[in-house]
Amino acid sequence: MTRLTIVTTCKGRLDHLKQSLPIFLAQPGAEVIVVDYDCPQKTREVVAARVVAVDDAPLFNLARARNLGAAAATSEWLAFVDADILLVPDFADRIAQLMEPGSFHHFKITTRDTVSAHGSCLVRRVDFAAIEGYDEVVDGYGAEDQDFYFRLTLRGLKEEALDFDLIAEIIHHGDAKRVEFGRHGSLLKHQRVNSAYLLVKNSLLRQLGPIGLSEDQRRQLYTLVDGVIAEANQKPDAPIHFTIELPLDRGFMPIPAWRTRRHLVFDLTPTELLGSDD
Repeated sequence: MTRLTIVTTCKGRLDHLKQSLPIFLAQPGAEVIVVDYDCPQKTREVVAARVVAVDDAPLFNLARARNLGAAAATSEWLAFVDADILLVPDFADRIAQLMEPGSFHHFKITTRDTVSAHGSCLVRRVDFAAIEGYDEVVDGYGAEDQDFYFRLTLRGLKEEALDFDLIAEIIHHGDAKRVEFGRHGSLLKHQRVNSAYLLVKNSLLRQLGPIGLSEDQRRQLYTLVDGVIAEANQKPDAPIHFTIELPLDRGFMPIPAWRTRRHLVFDLTPTELLGSDD
């Protein structure tokens, strides 16, 4: 069995992939999977690599794309590397020493210039499967990686930083490229909804465990948060307040004379305001 699979995705990023893919393919002993997520540039017809093809998906769901790539992998370890990351030639050899059970690794944000690397990570496939991969409920740009890392730590894995010396270059681009195939035309709108969803969801998972919410429950939660944020956008400087009811604690004996309801209360105050043209 191949020990390492490099998974990358493409949705309108063929110009980046043409620079990064040759380096991925040149990594000794590594399997490479490209997820063509309904790419308008017809990635599958151009690249000489193993391709997972997705059709009829005008909006980009990075979490789903990565899950599809992971499902096609045959290796013990998965390296999710974005198309705008140019790795060093000996990347696979250098991370081999990191492939030990009990930890996962990713590039941590140090400056604005390193934000693009934050979603690239190394994780054992059995740990990926144990937390059911990325949360496909997360819509648009941002937060799916932070949620993924959070749930891995809830599983008990140690979070380690990848050395930026493993990257030869990050292909820099504007925010418009990040949200080109998103539901919103504004990066801030994506981040505002998704970060609020994570605040609520992760608070619940601290009570329920890394897979304590079903997909249906997560979709209901995302819809709720999305609606609250959309309403708040009518007054973008106003704080947001809402309450989530917790499920019953199955491990707690009923107390005579008490009927119990548990709630989490969230008060969010915007730190960046959305302009009228966002």
